[in-house]
Amino acid sequence: MKIVVDANVVIAALARQSITKEVLLYPFIDYYTPDFLLEELAEHEDEIMSKMHTDKPGYQKALDIVIKKLKVVKRDVYIQYLGQAREIIGEIDKEDVAYIAVALSIEADGVWSYDPHFKQQKVVKLFSTSELIRIIKKSS
Repeated sequence: MKIVVDANVVIAALARQSITKEVLLYPFIDYYTPDFLLEELAEHEDEIMSKMHTDKPGYQKALDIVIKKLKVVKRDVYIQYLGQAREIIGEIDKEDVAYIAVALSIEADGVWSYDPHFKQQKVVKLFSTSELIRIIKKSS
């Protein structure tokens, strides 16, 4: 199963010990994300560390665990899908275009996000954490 993960899911997995982290670390789902996610995490590093109640080494350790689980998709792989993705979600939330483009480029089963904007488009399936938990339990 191929799932595109957006930044809010990754931040939630980093910020606290939660079911989000458990689902993200589940071994039989392949998780993908656009390459700019790493820059976005760097921009919010202090905020995430504060939520984690940790220092830089603690944050880096948690980040390393999460990043190892993600397949980072480079822009040159999804660039040809950006136009189509803009048509799908660009007027709803332009910050979500790359996630849709990645989903289209890798023929993902959907996107995992807490962003309600994804619900307003009907081309790429939106997965909630609870849906992924049901899938995991069903496959176990």
